[in-house]
Amino acid sequence: MKPSILYGVQFAQSRMLLLSQSGRTAEIDDLLCPEAEVLLDDMGPTGQWRNHLPATQYIRPEDRSGVVRASWTTLGTVASHAEEDGKGPTLRYVVGSYDNEFALHDGVWKFRRLAWRPLLSTTPWRREPDPHLEQHLADRQSWVTVPAGVRGVSDEGVSPRTLLTLELRNSLMGLCHGYNERGLDVLTDADISASAASAARQMLASSGHGASGFILATSPVVHVGEGLLSADVFASVTVIAPRGPGQVEHQRGSLLARYSRSSERDLWLMEELTWYRYATLHPWSVDGPAIVSKGNPRE
Repeated sequence: MKPSILYGVQFAQSRMLLLSQSGRTAEIDDLLCPEAEVLLDDMGPTGQWRNHLPATQYIRPEDRSGVVRASWTTLGTVASHAEEDGKGPTLRYVVGSYDNEFALHDGVWKFRRLAWRPLLSTTPWRREPDPHLEQHLADRQSWVTVPAGVRGVSDEGVSPRTLLTLELRNSLMGLCHGYNERGLDVLTDADISASAASAARQMLASSGHGASGFILATSPVVHVGEGLLSADVFASVTVIAPRGPGQVEHQRGSLLARYSRSSERDLWLMEELTWYRYATLHPWSVDGPAIVSKGNPRE
């Protein structure tokens, strides 16, 4: 995949979230292609105030028509000012997923489709007054300056090692995204070795997650070996999954994926996958109706 696609799509998605969090949602229109399709739940970026923590960003190669699909799994908070069940103003966590499409418009990658759907949400708890939050809600311009948007990105001058870094980051994100959408079926893909697939199954089974959880992977770091034939990708990971009736468990750790290939023309194969679990948080209570099954209705 061309660096200009990876950079351009990632920039558009990141800028959309930054404009949303700063309250400048009117400027999101500048990121849309003419007649773009926008499918957002009420808790999406143009609805209630929320703070999206984007993770598991996966960008697919462009199709024959030049359209690129990109997905995010997000962990966000929703603040409510209204009374809810006698608790007063409340706060809840919401796990959701973006399934976006991008196309080149005037040399810039823009949204052809901007779509977000919820996957699960916690039951609300009372939100204590926070003067900093109240200031942000009252005057968002006082706490953030959104940089100006960039124009087209060139592919010239990008080194082979830099391109490999972008591709390998996207590969690990693709595995995590595939699990979020398809469950354990993703481990049968041809670019994953039997040993790496077995390690992933053991990781998820030992954590009690099975095929029902969601992986939020961020901050991937890549080391490409000499000869450009081996590489390590290390990512910070949060796993959220059902853990008993009406509850989800929240585990944090890291994934180390080792890749290899026979020549520079061959595809990368994930040879090993190691899970380092650092902490398990107290289970969260979940709104039952908000749990969404695996699978993407827009696939």
